[in-house]
Amino acid sequence: MILLNVISITSLLMKHEESISITNASIGSDQKSCFPDFLGIGAMRSGTSWLSRCLSFHPEIWMLPIKEAHYFSNLNRKKFFNWRKKLLLKRSIQRCLCGKGKYGDVPLIVKYLLGSWNDNWYESLFRAGIGKVKGEITPAYAILEKEQIAHVHRVMPNAKIIFMIRNPIERAWSQARIKLLQWDKKKAEELKDEDWINEVKSMDSIGWNEYINTLNNWESFYPKEQIFIGFYDEIIECPQDLLLRLFSFLGVSDSLDFIPKNVSERIGEGINIPMPSHLEAFLAQMYNEKIFRLHEYFGGYATRWWEQSQKSLYTNLHFK
Repeated sequence: MILLNVISITSLLMKHEESISITNASIGSDQKSCFPDFLGIGAMRSGTSWLSRCLSFHPEIWMLPIKEAHYFSNLNRKKFFNWRKKLLLKRSIQRCLCGKGKYGDVPLIVKYLLGSWNDNWYESLFRAGIGKVKGEITPAYAILEKEQIAHVHRVMPNAKIIFMIRNPIERAWSQARIKLLQWDKKKAEELKDEDWINEVKSMDSIGWNEYINTLNNWESFYPKEQIFIGFYDEIIECPQDLLLRLFSFLGVSDSLDFIPKNVSERIGEGINIPMPSHLEAFLAQMYNEKIFRLHEYFGGYATRWWEQSQKSLYTNLHFK
C-alpha cells in the first residue's frame, strides 16, 4: 500500500514537471547538458554490478539508481516496460522503502517507469547528478548496432565509455547458469549436457562474446582515449588497482579512501556450480579462433585465456 501511494503521488508530480519543462526542453538549448559523462556498456556477466556498486561509493561520482536503463538499446520501442523490468524496478523501490536503498531515489525510479521515452526524458534522469561525474551502466549497449551508437554520440559526443570483458568461456558458462538455474528455475541435477550446450550455443550467448566487434563499432564514433577496457580478472586479482585506473580515466580523485571496504566481494554470481571439464573443452573448441584473436589483440589476460583454453582442449581430447 505504501508503495502504491508513493507511485501515485510521484506520478502526479512527474506529470506536472513534464508539462512545465521537459516537453519544452531541447538538446540544442542554452541549458547545460545533463547527459551522462560516462556509459558502462558491458559485457554481460563481466562484473558490471560490482562496478556499479564501487563507482556509487565515490563521492565525486553520481550513478543512475537504475542499473541497466536500456534507453539506447530500446529506442525503437514506445515504452520499455516488460514484466521483468517492471519487477526489477518494483524491487528497487521496495529496497528504498525498507531502508536498504536511498529513499530520495524513489521519485527518480518512478519517473523512469512512467516518464516519456525520449532524449529529453533520458537527460532529465541525470539532473540529480549535476556537479558530479554522472554515469549509468547497461551491458546491452555492448551489442548496439552502429546506427544506435551514432545516436549515443550525437547526444553526448564527449562521453567516456567503459567496457569490461571476461574470458568468453567463463562468461558463457556464467550466463548459462543464470539463465537455466535462476531465470528458468531448473535444478542442476536435472540438466543434461545437451541443455547446457544448447544454451551456450544460442545466439543470445554468442553475441555477448564479440568483444572486438563491439570495440570496432564504438571506435567508429569515439576515439580510443575515450574508451576504457577493464578485465574481469582484475576484479578477482587486483580490484583496487582496477578502480584507481578507472578513477584516473574518469577524472575523479584516485584516493584509496574512495574504494569501498568490500571491494573484493563479488555480487550477482548466482548459483555457483563448477563447469564440467568436458563442457569447458566444448567451449574452448567453440571459441578457439575468437580467443586467439583476443590474445593477439589484447595480450595480457587474454593470452592467459588462450593458454587455458589450449590446456583444456589438450586434456579433453576424448570429447567430441
